[in-house]
Amino acid sequence: MGPEGTGKSILLEDLAQMLPTVEWVRIKEDDSVRRKVKMAIRLFRPSHIPLFFDGAETLPRFIWSARYFFRSKIVATLHHPRKSFTVHYTTKFEPKVVISLVETLLQSKISQNEAERILQIGRRNNGNVREILRQLYLETSSENQSP
Repeated sequence: MGPEGTGKSILLEDLAQMLPTVEWVRIKEDDSVRRKVKMAIRLFRPSHIPLFFDGAETLPRFIWSARYFFRSKIVATLHHPRKSFTVHYTTKFEPKVVISLVETLLQSKISQNEAERILQIGRRNNGNVREILRQLYLETSSENQSP
């Protein structure tokens, strides 16, 4: 569980690699309700194989109202807690990790001013690391464009 862009899907992918077999469901906010319902049907199928559900928070409310009928082995990404789901790990914005990532990508240390700018971008984007990196990319690409 955690805010958007804080590594839930990556964590789920890493966990899945440790297991012999998993079933995947991936849905996004902009998927149609029809597709979301079609994917959600897998929640109700009995199976001994764990279901990894990335994007579960986007399911329509009526699906969550039937949660007591879900199969037993579900690992899901969520932005907020849901009844009958145990939260095993919460992801969050880690400024030091983002700064370290940027330094790794640049292959050099960044100044205190640059670090503060990255943190400001992070605060504006609710800690969404994808958006932080996107904003840095856009700023860098616009600075490097020829007139």
